Amino acid sequence: MPSGINAFPPGQQDHVRAIRSLLEPLEYIATTPEAARWGGESRLRRHREGGKLGLGDALIAGVATDLGATVVTRNRPDFARQGVAVLEYA
Repeated sequence: MPSGINAFPPGQQDHVRAIRSLLEPLEYIATTPEAARWGGESRLRRHREGGKLGLGDALIAGVATDLGATVVTRNRPDFARQGVAVLEYA
């Protein structure tokens, strides 16, 4: 059974090409045990402060911290609160 981009029905090849052109330049970055640990600790800190932090945002912040990278997002507060470098876009 086709999944992902291969699930598009025939006749929508323009959509498939557009999606591929957006995804092609992206680099897949896997998490590491250290980044996952950092993300878990960040979630725990936020929980103890009475707030919430999604697992995805915590892991993204952990990977960014591990790599010394900047997170590009429209969700600046959740990442800035974790102390990671953030570049916000509209």
